[in-house]
Amino acid sequence: MRVRLWRLLVVVLVVGALAGCNESPPATKAVSKSDPQVMQDVIEATFMVPGIGVLRAMRVREFGRQKAIAECGGEPVSIDGTSGRFDQSRFADLELIRQKGFSEQKEVEREDRQLEAMDPGCDDLAPNFPSFAEWIILQGSWMDVVRTVEQDPGLLALKAPMAKCLTKRTGLDVDASNPTRFLSAVNIANVKGATENEMMDLAAAYADCGAPYFAKLHDLLLDERPAMIERHREVIDRYTAEIVDAGYVP
Repeated sequence: MRVRLWRLLVVVLVVGALAGCNESPPATKAVSKSDPQVMQDVIEATFMVPGIGVLRAMRVREFGRQKAIAECGGEPVSIDGTSGRFDQSRFADLELIRQKGFSEQKEVEREDRQLEAMDPGCDDLAPNFPSFAEWIILQGSWMDVVRTVEQDPGLLALKAPMAKCLTKRTGLDVDASNPTRFLSAVNIANVKGATENEMMDLAAAYADCGAPYFAKLHDLLLDERPAMIERHREVIDRYTAEIVDAGYVP
C-alpha cells in the first residue's frame, strides 16, 4: 500500500492531515516570500492548534501533498477541499466537524482514484522541497509540547464534563479520563454502516460537548507557540520561501 502522508480514511485519533478555507480561484499574481499570510499559514501547519487555524494549516499540507502527487505522475487537484483532516482528537476544527462531519467519504473515494492513476513505482508522497524533512521534524517537536500541555490541570478538569455530555447526547459509554476516545466509537459506528444522519448527530455531539475542552487546549498551545516559532525561525523561513517558489498562493 502506498505511503499516504496526512491521509484520513475515516476519523484519525493519532497523527495521521485540512485543506483550505473558502474556495478561491487560482491566483496569478506574484507572492513575496515574506508575505505575512503565507508565513502565518506555514506556522499554522507547523505548530497546529485546534480551531479555525486548522483550515490554513491543512491548506499548506495539502499543497505539499498535491505537489508530491504531481511529481509521481498523478493529476493534482485543488488544495481548497476540507477532507484531509488531521488528528481530530487534538487539532479539531469543531465548526467544520459540525458542518461536514468527521470525514468526507466521496472525497476519500476520489483520492483513491487519483492515487491509483499514479506511477506504481512511486510510493513516497513527500514533495521535493529541500527543507521538507526538517519541517516534518519540527512537527514532531511540537507534538512533544502538545503531550506536555495535555497534562495541564485546567485541561484535565474538562475531560469528565466532556465525557458526561457525550454520554448524555449519544448514549455511548465515554471514558471520563480520555473523552476524545469517543472517536473510536465513531469509527466503529461508521464501519457498522451508520447512516449519514447518525454520523452527523455524533459529529454535532462532539462539537458541542468538546467546545470547552478544545477552547482551553487552543489557548494553552497558543501560549507555547511563540517560543517554538523563534527557536525554529530559520526552518520556517526557508520552508515558506520554498512553497512560494513552488507556487503556493494564500
